Amino acid sequence: MIARILAAASVLLLSTPGMAAPDMPWEGVYEGKVGRYPVTACFQSWGHGSNTGVYYYHSQLRPIRLTGSDDPAIWIESREGERWDDQSGPRWSLTAMDGTNMRGMWRDGARRLPIAMTRAKGSVAEGDLPCSSASFLARRSVPVTFDRAEAEIDGFAFTRLFYLPPRHFDDVAIEGFTYTPVHGGDGDIVRELEALLPRGTVDDDFLQCIGGALGSLGADGFWEQTVTPAYVDQAFMAVTVSLGSFCGGAHPNFGSNQKVFDRESGREVDLATWLGESALADVEFEWRPLAPALRELAIHHWPAGSEGECREAASEQPYWQFGISAQGFTLTPDFPHALTACEETATVPWAEIEPFLSDEGKRSRARMRR
Repeated sequence: MIARILAAASVLLLSTPGMAAPDMPWEGVYEGKVGRYPVTACFQSWGHGSNTGVYYYHSQLRPIRLTGSDDPAIWIESREGERWDDQSGPRWSLTAMDGTNMRGMWRDGARRLPIAMTRAKGSVAEGDLPCSSASFLARRSVPVTFDRAEAEIDGFAFTRLFYLPPRHFDDVAIEGFTYTPVHGGDGDIVRELEALLPRGTVDDDFLQCIGGALGSLGADGFWEQTVTPAYVDQAFMAVTVSLGSFCGGAHPNFGSNQKVFDRESGREVDLATWLGESALADVEFEWRPLAPALRELAIHHWPAGSEGECREAASEQPYWQFGISAQGFTLTPDFPHALTACEETATVPWAEIEPFLSDEGKRSRARMRR
């Protein structure tokens, strides 16, 4: 999942010669109390005296970042952007760190609270960071609830589902939908749509993303996801999945793609198989770029009013994503992150895409007309 990928990347970075971080016996996830308040905490080392941690009170479940130094007995509750010398948050002074127990004192001005914690049950998975681990995230995962609203698109009735995140997730917004099965494959499609929604487990995609941010930066990331029907007929259902997220990497990610399902079989359709040899160029790096002729046609139908630089970038982009609509076959350039703001979708009318369709594409198009 997302957090595990980020954690693996961090481990790979730290395994670079000259950057290896020694195993610290105190690294891991702990549970106990600060004063009389139950807490869960994680501690990890990046090597070279760079240590980070996070903890949360069970009553609030909101993460509080801990910044360490070359002395693992001293930690400061830090705020984003503060330098070590300028940090003014409460201090943790630990006197026992044997890998099983942690003891010490929490200090904020004249206020003092004893710290007493023991290593949490369940190990941190190999390649995972303590602060992105299931052990640390488990208490923050709570049963899911949704608001519902009835809706319709071109005669297709469905129910919009709005995830109601708990208060400790400030930057999570998730919308999906469901509907009553009519055709043979609809039941499988409904289950695929359900799989895109939170289930209240640590394996939920948004929680894995938040774990990735906690593991790398010590703070929650954000996750904004919308799944909506884009086109529906008797044969196919096209679903738009839009996602904006920050999982602790170099930058946030934004984008959308279309999933198309066959309502008879319930299987997801690979729209690349709808295109014939004239639509695709020779294989490059295991992918087939768009043939120049189809790319020119897509640019011809590029949305009016878009930036000229974006149009030019699209004309040079070899790889595209595909979709369907009532008006035609849609093509969206698969831009790198730096050009995400340029993303637009060109809709080539069905009559004009016809020469580029494979036999499978022509059969599928015929099914759409029924």
